[in-house]
Amino acid sequence: MTVLMGPSGVGKSILADVMFGLQPSPRDNQLNVSGYLGSAAADGALVFQSGGGLPHLKVSENLHLVRPNQGAIDQILKDFHLDPRQPAPTLSGGQNRQLATARALLAERSLLWLDEPAAGLDVSKVDELCRQLQAHASQHHIAVVVTTHRAEFAVAVADQLFFLGFGGKLAVVDPPRSAHATQSPRWQVGQAEALEARLRTLINPQYQPPAAVSSRRRHPLDLWGWIERLLTGLYSSLVLLGWREREARRTFGHAFYLAAIASGFFAPFIGLIFGAIFLLIFEISFAFISTGRILVEFGPTIVLRLSPGFAVILVAASSGSTLSSWIGQMTASRQLDALKVLGVRVNTRIVGPAWIGMALAGVLGTLTFALALTAVFMAYLWFSGDGSMMALLQRFTLRNTSFALAKTTLFGMLIASVIVTCAVESKRDASEVASAVTRGTIRASIAVMLLELMILSVQFLTQ
Repeated sequence: MTVLMGPSGVGKSILADVMFGLQPSPRDNQLNVSGYLGSAAADGALVFQSGGGLPHLKVSENLHLVRPNQGAIDQILKDFHLDPRQPAPTLSGGQNRQLATARALLAERSLLWLDEPAAGLDVSKVDELCRQLQAHASQHHIAVVVTTHRAEFAVAVADQLFFLGFGGKLAVVDPPRSAHATQSPRWQVGQAEALEARLRTLINPQYQPPAAVSSRRRHPLDLWGWIERLLTGLYSSLVLLGWREREARRTFGHAFYLAAIASGFFAPFIGLIFGAIFLLIFEISFAFISTGRILVEFGPTIVLRLSPGFAVILVAASSGSTLSSWIGQMTASRQLDALKVLGVRVNTRIVGPAWIGMALAGVLGTLTFALALTAVFMAYLWFSGDGSMMALLQRFTLRNTSFALAKTTLFGMLIASVIVTCAVESKRDASEVASAVTRGTIRASIAVMLLELMILSVQFLTQ
């Protein structure tokens, strides 16, 4: 049991990111790595301070992501007193941290690295956590590294203790040798106070903390990132068709609900409004021509030309914001990073199914917009007796309808690729999640308009 301590901002969490290969390369930010640190990515498991279970999965499903062994899952649930059927969002902060720790232990790695596991826990929970960690380290013969600010926690678990200072140097600190559960609480309090006094002497007050590491965002037209999301989503479609990954199916179902069901009323509602606006324009502007005749002649063209580009932008703004916020919160809380460390195929089991849900929402939103617009035109023809509904429907030829459906599918995949790419970018807090939501909506809208312009240019040149 190794404990790593140090003042806030010294780089304990960044050190873990570097060790597990999660920190971007030096050319992407201001971080410079010198010397040899080694790698814990292949043999280690990392538990973040804010990490926990994915919010759309139950406790047992979060564990099943890492190791689909029901016997091992049942045992770890018993050890950590977790209810397998409980949804992850209903867990307390301490229970969520226990779930993250249980999931890491389930991966059976030789190293377990925990970032501030005692943060926010009361005294009884800290004692229970100490016993659990010591028992699992001894039983499974694994090394445990713990970063913490709490001296009483360090006293309770440390076999060896290091202090990381602002100068980037690790100092060896002799931990209390008889600090485990056999000692009295008063003795442990005294040792914790003595350890805090020793650590104060190691902090150099004249050394200023380094500037925060800030990653550069990707270029707005991140074509490779969009293509990567497209390919991942298409591959995930095959995974879902195989119907073997139940967590992937749950992720797709939740993403589709957020993007298509929870926000599904928006596109057809706007379609109804636009249909009414077109009728008013025809009535006012074309006083000497029958509105019914105009609808029969130009209604299908309006529907098929307007719907794919305009409606999918509406879906990107409404449904895309909801989905991007959901993925962004998982990214900011390092939940996806924690799964990557444990060897979970996040792209195909989490991100890919979310992409499919967003793409289908784009297609469904466009279709409902077009149907609502068409319904307004048909209702006018029905009640006014001005024109024929059948004449209107006959203008929807197989050729122009198929072309509009192809554009709709293409635009749906495009906005899904752009929005999900922005959603999975590295984030540190809720403000960056909100920024990514806005950024994804704007970039998706621009991408759709550019693609629409390219399609129109090709049509014009080939005519």
